[in-house]
Amino acid sequence: MAGDSFGTAAPAVTFNGAPLTGVSYVGSTTPQTIAGTLPAGLTAGTYLLKVITGTNQTATADVTYGAVGPQGPQGPVGPMGLTGPQGLQGSVGPAGPAGPIGPMGLTGPQGPAGATGLQGPPGPKGDPTLIRTLVVNPVPGSASASGTALLTALAGITGASASNPYVLKIEPGVYDLGAQVLSMKPYVDIEGSGRAVTKIAGGNWTTVILEGNCEIRDLAVSNANADYSTAISMHNNGTAKTRITRVVAEASGATVSQCSGVGISLNSGVGDTVIVTDTIARGLTGYRTLGFSAYGTVKVVMRGVTGEGLPSTFTSYGMDLRNSDAEVSDSSFTGTCASANCVGILTGTPGKVLLANVTATGRFTAPSGGTASGIANIGATGLLTVSNSRVYAEGTSAAIGIEHLDGNLVLLNSSVRAAPATFSKGLTVHTGGGAGPYTVQIHQSQIEGGTRAVDASSPVTSVTVGGTFLRGGVSGALVNCLAVYNSQAGGFYPSTCPTN
Repeated sequence: MAGDSFGTAAPAVTFNGAPLTGVSYVGSTTPQTIAGTLPAGLTAGTYLLKVITGTNQTATADVTYGAVGPQGPQGPVGPMGLTGPQGLQGSVGPAGPAGPIGPMGLTGPQGPAGATGLQGPPGPKGDPTLIRTLVVNPVPGSASASGTALLTALAGITGASASNPYVLKIEPGVYDLGAQVLSMKPYVDIEGSGRAVTKIAGGNWTTVILEGNCEIRDLAVSNANADYSTAISMHNNGTAKTRITRVVAEASGATVSQCSGVGISLNSGVGDTVIVTDTIARGLTGYRTLGFSAYGTVKVVMRGVTGEGLPSTFTSYGMDLRNSDAEVSDSSFTGTCASANCVGILTGTPGKVLLANVTATGRFTAPSGGTASGIANIGATGLLTVSNSRVYAEGTSAAIGIEHLDGNLVLLNSSVRAAPATFSKGLTVHTGGGAGPYTVQIHQSQIEGGTRAVDASSPVTSVTVGGTFLRGGVSGALVNCLAVYNSQAGGFYPSTCPTN
């Protein structure tokens, strides 16, 4: 027999249901061959030959032995055999015709960003025209040349008015004016690029002089004149309104004997209003140091400001408000010195001063020889109102929380403390020579003093203390107490004043 797919091992062969003897198998040729010996004594006929491979696949055939008779009729179709093993892969046929375009698939996820391309050519120059804004650029490497450029730019502005205002915009840099002074103009605002990056410095008696109807903002101003040293000054007369916004003003000169270092000085005429917002003013060195000074009849409105008179050789004031009406809120003032008087806020006006949510601190640092006062209201005939505020006097020899000479005072929902000096009083009420009568009203507050909480000796000022916590006694013929508590005397006083 000859064929293929018999396998590598010799298959088993049966003939007429019995194993065929003498079987030999050659599986290495094509076709493969099987030979065997037929049983002896066969008679003519047709016999069933069956071949069984090593993988149990079976093939059968009818073998006719002897004379061949006529072909019989076709038998019925046999059952389908088992599936044979997969044949070898045929060669690739020719490409069939293109099928129709299928529907669009869903959008895939975004791929990673590609590399930055080459820079394109410069575009056409834009329109830089600013109608009423002048930009001042620093001169690289030269603060003095930058200062000259600033003065030149301001001098070139003419025709400014209420209907034609200007802005002088200053880029980041230091602009040193030297011995020159920058005098602002009405209706010309000066705007820096931020008080940490734009600075105007000067060495004359002042660096910047304010004018009415203008604003200075977003920059720092310094002055280092050896004589009288002021960073920002105002000496206007009229009914103008001036603004100082987001500015740091520092005076670090005043090294000549008995000269003052003032951060911001506002000496102006009747009717002028100065609005100061989010600003820091410091007198750093001098015989006297002041953060803010307002000696004229100007009205001052302050919000969110800090005033510091730092250690001096004589007196220091966080703010001096003599003769000026003021509305001050959300602010802090500190006077620190080692000689004479250190005052957080010094007031004295025939008008009105309102301090709301303010911290006033007088701090004396030497072992002896001076007085610290949180607030000193001296020579006044007007009204000082202190509400929701904190007043501190910190000294080694003498400390007074609020020192009040004449005029009227209202203290509401505030704390006043004088410590730890040997001589310390929370509130003193004395006469400064005024005719009176004056009143001092204290409500819902806290007053502490090691020597006295309240010491009232003025014969022209009546004092009312109501609903207040006291630490220290009360003295004075014109003092009335109602519902006060004294921690040192250890009790509640419904209608009398504690003396200890």
